[in-house]
Amino acid sequence: MSNAIRAEFDQVIEHLRQAIRPLKATTIATPLLEAEGCILAQDISSQFDFPLFDNSAMDGFAIRSSDFESDDPTILTLPICGIATAGHPFENEVPRGAALRIMTGAPLPADLDTVIPIEQTEVSDQAVRFDPGQLKAGSNVRRQGEIFHKGECLLKAPRRLTRGDLGLAASLGYATLPCYPRLRVAVFSSGDELIEPNDGHPLTDGKIYNANGTFVTLAARSVGTQATYLGILPDDAIVIEAQFKEAAQQYDLVICSGGVGPGDCDFTASVLNRIANLQHYHVAMRPGKPFSFGTFKDRRALILGLPGNPVASATSAEFFLRFAIAMLEGVPYKELTFTAKLHGKIKSREGRRDFIRGQLQVDPNDGLIFIPANQQSSASLLSVSRSNAIAEIPESATGTMTEGLITVHLR
Repeated sequence: MSNAIRAEFDQVIEHLRQAIRPLKATTIATPLLEAEGCILAQDISSQFDFPLFDNSAMDGFAIRSSDFESDDPTILTLPICGIATAGHPFENEVPRGAALRIMTGAPLPADLDTVIPIEQTEVSDQAVRFDPGQLKAGSNVRRQGEIFHKGECLLKAPRRLTRGDLGLAASLGYATLPCYPRLRVAVFSSGDELIEPNDGHPLTDGKIYNANGTFVTLAARSVGTQATYLGILPDDAIVIEAQFKEAAQQYDLVICSGGVGPGDCDFTASVLNRIANLQHYHVAMRPGKPFSFGTFKDRRALILGLPGNPVASATSAEFFLRFAIAMLEGVPYKELTFTAKLHGKIKSREGRRDFIRGQLQVDPNDGLIFIPANQQSSASLLSVSRSNAIAEIPESATGTMTEGLITVHLR
């Protein structure tokens, strides 16, 4: 008789939230080029105003607004007194009634407060002609501190660092950022039928190529962890126990797909149920019904048991695994979701949450639309390969849906 708990999807997420505590780790000064996906450990503030000084937002001519009237229809001609470029400011005083040739980013001399773009001027000899009616005082000038000020917190910890964050840190002058070490993740596969990918030829005797090892490892790496694939577990209880115990000492999170649930008859389930405190679930979802999680008895390393069917394993990895990683890292978990109009057919059953693979597209008439993949078999990753999104159909839906608005997760 199975001792698995029957639970809804949201209940399992909540159980993970309550059970998992962030790991405690010392911070590491991490070079920017190595920090994408790492968790920022301390707030980062600017040590200067930005812009650091008033500067030109365009190539053109810097002038004093007091030298012209914006409603004056007369074409003005001003002498050019010199040039300022980025990194090379104009050092002399600009006479009244004169214009300074200036490039984007160049410092704006005192008393000059307006820049007229080069394309709105006529330049001849040492003078510039322009229509003041096209200008307003202060046009095309970036003021000191208008984007952010010295001491302003710009990167709030904890957060998973993106390329944008790291580019910002570089613009602030930081070469390294204080980060937590990457989460160490071990990935196993289990199942007598599994063979590691080799030459792509057909297999015999009921064997199948192991796709879960590749997908789950990459799913963990995609959110910044240091994930290592450790292979297919053999049908040897002594070897399985030794590999799990070694992994529990070296890694923060251990994942095994297939053969973990309470009803499984293989060596993996029996070993894990002896050396770990596991909670088994039958989740009211499709695909991905079986799911287990817990900790090893001799160490607090977390273990997750994912389904064996590839698409079920992929779905559990994309929702439960990503959520568990966020909890271990102590960062907010955010799903990128959209509301889209269904273009196609989806079959659902009341009381079960369905996750449907498909394409999120933009339709000229209907805006965002979701087109379900032709087949949704949990045995083949073809639907995963050909999809860029997952539709989430709530437990209240029943029967066949052919229209309406649905929630879609971008993948």
